[in-house]
Amino acid sequence: MGKLSFFSVLSILSLSITLSTVTPPKQAAALPLSTSSRWIVDENGKRVKLACVNWVSHLEVVVAEGLSKQPMDEIAKKIVSMGFNCVRLTWPIFLVTNDTYASLTVRQSFQGFGLLESISGIQANNPSIIDLPLIKAYQAVVSSLGNNNVMVILDNHIGKPGWCCSNFDDNGFFGDTYFNPDQWIKGLTQMATIFNGFPNVVGMSLRNELRGQKQNVNDWYRYMEKGAEAVHSANPDVLVILSGLSYGTDLSFLRNRPVNLTFTGKVVFEVRWYVVSYGQAWKNGNPNQLCGRVMSNMRRVSWFLLDQGWPLFVSEFGLDQRGTNVNDNRYLGCFLGVEAELDLDWALRTLVGICYLRGGVLGFDEVYGVLNWNWCDIRIQASCNKYLSSNLLFKGGDKVDSKTVKEIPCYVSVQSSEAIEYFVKSLKIKESMDNVLLLAHIRFKIIHPPFAFLMAWALRLEKVNLRKLHSQAKTLGTLLTVAIKLKTYPVELSLTALICLMATIEGSIFAVIVERGNRLVYKL
Repeated sequence: MGKLSFFSVLSILSLSITLSTVTPPKQAAALPLSTSSRWIVDENGKRVKLACVNWVSHLEVVVAEGLSKQPMDEIAKKIVSMGFNCVRLTWPIFLVTNDTYASLTVRQSFQGFGLLESISGIQANNPSIIDLPLIKAYQAVVSSLGNNNVMVILDNHIGKPGWCCSNFDDNGFFGDTYFNPDQWIKGLTQMATIFNGFPNVVGMSLRNELRGQKQNVNDWYRYMEKGAEAVHSANPDVLVILSGLSYGTDLSFLRNRPVNLTFTGKVVFEVRWYVVSYGQAWKNGNPNQLCGRVMSNMRRVSWFLLDQGWPLFVSEFGLDQRGTNVNDNRYLGCFLGVEAELDLDWALRTLVGICYLRGGVLGFDEVYGVLNWNWCDIRIQASCNKYLSSNLLFKGGDKVDSKTVKEIPCYVSVQSSEAIEYFVKSLKIKESMDNVLLLAHIRFKIIHPPFAFLMAWALRLEKVNLRKLHSQAKTLGTLLTVAIKLKTYPVELSLTALICLMATIEGSIFAVIVERGNRLVYKL
């Protein structure tokens, strides 16, 4: 039996089970959005979970990628069909502060780089924007997304257009060559003003991945607070999203020194979580132990904000969408488990299939992209992307719906075989869950001894057709379904624990991860 990638397993699982899934809303949320403690809510105070995808528009030509391949309306519809409700649309400060870019049309921008094929593609697919100024073309994309009920976060990704990011690109922190604080605030103000009146523009991210030799906490407070006030003054409807230091990974300085702003109910903090931060550790080490260490660090640098009553937005996470990168796949298992537990708002990197021009490379193939080179087909199976975009739309902040599905993937290291009775008795009890089923669809193959992939569902359902679930699993011939009605045992599970089941090819090894303090441990 051949080895399956993480995403292949997810695809099989999503085909094998047809429980409750969250479909994209037919109507947009009651806008504008605001915050209530750690939650983002709509005008009626109802939780709105941002399930976004990043759409690049900050590269050299300063035009949203993909418009030479597909009509923007078709791209917007594809975004909705995959289950996303939001786009984080990037832009460079020069778009509105540099006279050259301000007067440049889409055609002229492409001509300047000799991208004649892209011009022909835009003329064919989006002729209405070919001779518009760059900012008008950007507005057209935002409007198209709005027409399809897609919310937009305007992300100031960079100063000078180009690929981001490096410690030495002079684009990283206040005072760098292409990061003049006054011009930055001017640009934020102009964009906030331009999009005042666009109801689907629900937020503005002040700056992507602050970094470099000049970064320091005092200047962060000095300028980020000024930027936040400028945006709110120009457009009080939008959420104001603040990133941290060290490529947007570190907000620890906020623990004892909160931001000082004149407005409330609009501030969100954003954080990055990428596999690259840990090298090849996910592939070479124990993924369970590494996940525990990562979680401990994330609590220190960002998650504490949730306890302080601030919303936290994972504005970029992602992996090689081809599904063949073991390191990336194992990282995602940890991320999705954490996402399920903390119920975070998020933005997947990235929508982009190929770029017009990136770093001097024509037609750069973005393997992190959900879409393929033609911007029509999904790079991997549609069911996998449905999982990423819709099944993470949980109900946090409201009463839990009886049909809410919580999917928690994990890796567990095992060294011996134990019976299920021992597994059940070993659970640490924290709180009561009367109607809980623990279901595991397990691939009959060890991915990398002594690790095996597992996927488990903790379902709060009154009724589950177990016969149907078993039947669906058996039709695939490669999955085993294990169902345990926990109230038949003298134990109950914790909502706050990461619950995992695992089986080897013999189907005899079971394990559970429980949370103890600041680390995850497994117990057989």
